[in-house]
Amino acid sequence: MVPSPTSGRPESVVAEIPARSAVLAAFVLLIEDGRVLLVKQSYGQRLWALPGGIVNPGESLEEAAVREVREETGLDVRVHGMIAVADRGSLLLTVFAGAAQGGQLRPEPEEVEELRWFSLDDLAAVDGCSFALARELAAAGLAGGLENVLVPGYVAGPGQPRHRVFSAGPLPAGE
Repeated sequence: MVPSPTSGRPESVVAEIPARSAVLAAFVLLIEDGRVLLVKQSYGQRLWALPGGIVNPGESLEEAAVREVREETGLDVRVHGMIAVADRGSLLLTVFAGAAQGGQLRPEPEEVEELRWFSLDDLAAVDGCSFALARELAAAGLAGGLENVLVPGYVAGPGQPRHRVFSAGPLPAGE
């Protein structure tokens, strides 16, 4: 609120922010028995990623995260708090902490080539062939470094532009 030059009473200030459209995506960080579940995509660069995907119209972020994990992995999950938001321009990524509640682990062949549980030491094997955000959040989660506060940082991976992230895990410092 800013005081009005004529009345001295506060007036609302409206920032002129240009409109933009972005696709929303929701992912889940699943950690079980000291290991994190990653999916290897069966398309594009075939990178390792967290399970998840695009939010459908009318669907909440949480609903999309649960649906996408079920479709890609066969697991039924419950999502907890949001642990990261990444702005990649035309794509806004959200990541939730989650826990498996049942289902049968199996890859969805049209989207997922392989599913694998990785320990913290095993994550080094996917460096260079995974999405940087997935790898950094997986490592932070396995190391116990996820907090309830989203802090700014930047990540970039193989063939990926650097993008701004707000994360509950320690990521590279922002500018």
